[in-house]
Amino acid sequence: MKIKSKPACIFLLVFSSLFQQSALSSEAKKYSNDHLGFEVSYLDKWETASAPSNPALFIKRESSVDPVTLLIAVANFTGNKKQLMQELRDKPELFATKFKRKFPDTELVGHRNANLAGVPAYVINVKFTAETPSDNIVLRSMSLICIQNKKLYLIQFEAPQSVFENILAEVQLILATFRFL
Repeated sequence: MKIKSKPACIFLLVFSSLFQQSALSSEAKKYSNDHLGFEVSYLDKWETASAPSNPALFIKRESSVDPVTLLIAVANFTGNKKQLMQELRDKPELFATKFKRKFPDTELVGHRNANLAGVPAYVINVKFTAETPSDNIVLRSMSLICIQNKKLYLIQFEAPQSVFENILAEVQLILATFRFL
């Protein structure tokens, strides 16, 4: 479908933005951290949880039987931003190696350029098998890496492969609210 008039394009962009905001704001919780330099809102279906590491924010989807999580970690970054982002683009399999240490069957399933709150970022998707007490489960992980204000932001969404695409729409709504402070 091709839209020929500028007013129609502007209307669609504004409508889409307002729809996303209203869909999230009616049932949203907000996390803000001035020290780490960001804020984000997330749906009521998600709740904070404890994580094995110490991320800035770790939330899980409360209605899900399977493990569905979103982690935001922030670290000081003093390296070369341009060089790191180029390495991620050129060799995303090196990032996947981090998963292979714990999950030997890790497979790189995609990578692409992205934006986080208007700042260039990079997304790397992997899948791997995790052992649970009752079963083995194939998980998908989407890692978004962004550097802003001398901080590296890692946002990681993990879910069983069987529900990953369905819940990704919720995660995209959450990421649309992300703002650097």
